[in-house]
Amino acid sequence: MARQAALRSYHLSLFTMMMALIRRNSKRFIMDHKAYMYVLECRDGSYYTGYTTDVRRRLAVHNSGKGAKYTRARLPVKLIYAQGFASKEEAMSAEALLKRKKRPQKEQFLSENQDRNLLSYFEE
Repeated sequence: MARQAALRSYHLSLFTMMMALIRRNSKRFIMDHKAYMYVLECRDGSYYTGYTTDVRRRLAVHNSGKGAKYTRARLPVKLIYAQGFASKEEAMSAEALLKRKKRPQKEQFLSENQDRNLLSYFEE
């Protein structure tokens, strides 16, 4: 009985240490990026693409009704894609390229680039 409790305690502490390491590494990974290109899905199903240095804050601004004029009339919005870049200029270029695409091309981009999608790091 005591051995099982000790083993359970050991596994729990091992799990806790692993989770702390994962969190620390994911924060470091996120911090390596200086800017992000993001895609929101609006209430009407349309997409909005933008760039920011703080994805969580920008999403909150959009959903508060103080974001882009386009999204204000289409609330709430949901983050569906975020990609990190080393500079603001790179994020802005990626945003401009994606904005020029038609809807089917955007959907193709989103499905083909899921390996670059940092969405899971920004979900609460």
